[in-house]
This record gives sequence, structure tokens and C-alpha cells, in this order.
Amino acid sequence: MMQPERLWSHRPVVVAARIGIPAGVFFGVVQSLVTGSVLGGLVSGVLFAVLSGVTMAWLIRRSWRRSAELAPQDRAAVARAVYRGEDIQDERLSGAVVEYAGVVRQAQERDARWNWVLVVFAIGTLMLAISATAAGSTGAAVAYWLLTAFWVAGLGWIFPHRRARMLANAQRAEQAARSRRAALG
Repeated sequence: MMQPERLWSHRPVVVAARIGIPAGVFFGVVQSLVTGSVLGGLVSGVLFAVLSGVTMAWLIRRSWRRSAELAPQDRAAVARAVYRGEDIQDERLSGAVVEYAGVVRQAQERDARWNWVLVVFAIGTLMLAISATAAGSTGAAVAYWLLTAFWVAGLGWIFPHRRARMLANAQRAEQAARSRRAALG
């Protein structure tokens, strides 16, 4: 599993590759199953990898604009403290922890407001699974039923629990950083 704090310790090109390659492989495999074409899956996987990797790397850096003021290892330490809900050991980074906890909280709240879009995608995937099953396309049916199972697991269990854990950890890290700052005067 990818450790989110590692996204802050590298240059944007490395971040784009770390996000884009797994996404592209997954998308390419699904496309190969749906279309029955390995070449089509390969081309679409590469295109999706580049598009999603570059877009996500840009969005990640844009979400916490002041991250550029920190050294890569400091960014990673701040992100690690927030994601794990830990106290930051370096006092000079406590302000960055408070700021980044706010960024995480805003992102989680935004994601919760847009959760209905994921439900629409899940319903669309279910309709495609039923359609592919009825049409007799085995590869497409398998792909869409696997994606439907992913949506059920994600929307029903994984996403809500992950969101709650992220918010609790961000709050815990923010409180610890505020306490550390208050203790220093």
C-alpha cells in the first residue's frame, strides 16, 4: 500500500509516476478485458497513467501551496504526523502540521460533499455489468462485475472508514502541534 506521506518527499515527476503507473495498469487491464484488445488496453493504460499521474501530482501540490517552503524531508514528516495522528518531533514544523491538518480536513469535507458522484459511477458500473452479462460479453461482464464489487466495498466500507480515520488523525496531530506551540510560548 502506498504511504501518502511519501508523495510529499519526492519531486512532482516522481509523484506523477507513483500515482499514474498503478492507475494506468489497472485501467489498461480493465480496458483489455472490456475490449478484448491487449494493444488497446496498453495504449489506453499508458494514456490514462500519464493523464491521471500528472493531474493528481498537480492537484496534490496545489492543495498545500506552502509545502514548497519546506524541504522534502520536512514535508514528508509533516504529512506523516498528520496522516498517522502523531505529534511532530521538530518544533519548527508544528505550524506546518496545523496548516496541513486544515488542508486534509478541507479535502475530506469536499470529498464528502461530492460523494454522490461516486454513487453515480457505481450505478453506471452496475448497469454496464448487467448489460454486458445480458449481451454475453464475458470479458466485459467480468470487468464490470469486479468494478461493481469494488464500488460496493468502497462506498459501503472503505471510503467512509478511511475518511473518519483521516479526520481523527488530522485532528489529533493538529491538537498535539498546537499544544507543542503553546508550550514553547
